[in-house]
Amino acid sequence: MAITWSVPITNVNTQTKRTDVSATRTDSSLPTTPAVYFFSNTPIGTAAERLLLLNSIKAAVVADAARVTTVQGIVTDLEQAGKTALETWEGAR
Repeated sequence: MAITWSVPITNVNTQTKRTDVSATRTDSSLPTTPAVYFFSNTPIGTAAERLLLLNSIKAAVVADAARVTTVQGIVTDLEQAGKTALETWEGAR
């Protein structure tokens, strides 16, 4: 599994030192479903602001992973409950 990132920066305002940043994370095991994180009018004028942007991207990836784990747990439970209930129903007909 290889992870690659593309981070295009657009709409740079040289006066305010703000820009739009799009970070796309592609996992080789799921190449058709990249995760895209977009930050609009983001300050990048100082090293601290750039670090904050990178940390914000990392936090978004972690939050997405937690959400996916939660959804998978709900779906797995529902799938198993549905399977059991329908097989029980079939056996009782």
